[in-house]
Amino acid sequence: MEFVWRHGDWALRDCDDCQRYIFRDGEIARGPDKEPLANPAPPQCEKTPCKSREAKPRLAPWQADVLRAWRTCRQYRCLPLAGGLAAQDEMTMEIFEGLDSLSARLEREELERITARR
Repeated sequence: MEFVWRHGDWALRDCDDCQRYIFRDGEIARGPDKEPLANPAPPQCEKTPCKSREAKPRLAPWQADVLRAWRTCRQYRCLPLAGGLAAQDEMTMEIFEGLDSLSARLEREELERITARR
């Protein structure tokens, strides 16, 4: 889960799409004709946060949807509301609480690591 927190855009990419297309802001870039832009210089997996196809965590489509909703809610500092960004059901709220807890811990660790260098 730490990979997803640290490299969310990479976690949400499909490996084949990453090799085939150019990405901008976590999405496949499209040309004026709305077709995906081919990537003339695909990234080498070992030089990306993923390290390799085999090592990259795989998210089920529903997990990717919940992660996107959580990131959006966190960015705008709002809870998911019924009919809004994410249904306010118990399971989604539990996942959000877990992601919030993990995020807070990782942010603290990152801050401690940065301040320890000074």
